[in-house]
Amino acid sequence: MTGNTAGIGPVTGVTISNVRVRNAGTTAARINGLPGAPISDISLSHIVMPGTTTGATPPTQLNLTDLSDHDGLTITP
Repeated sequence: MTGNTAGIGPVTGVTISNVRVRNAGTTAARINGLPGAPISDISLSHIVMPGTTTGATPPTQLNLTDLSDHDGLTITP
């Protein structure tokens, strides 16, 4: 990112899978696009948080609460 919207386009088809989170941190996870440059078609699968053995499904289990300018978020265990 350059700090302004010049030259920034949309991001499409993001996939993150098979992740074991060792430390969830203290701040919310985020997916933040920009107006006119959204992040879309996001797939999160088999994200295992600390203290669990199965993949998280609702965004709150991932502490994913800071969301803006996005579309098409899918989370599977």
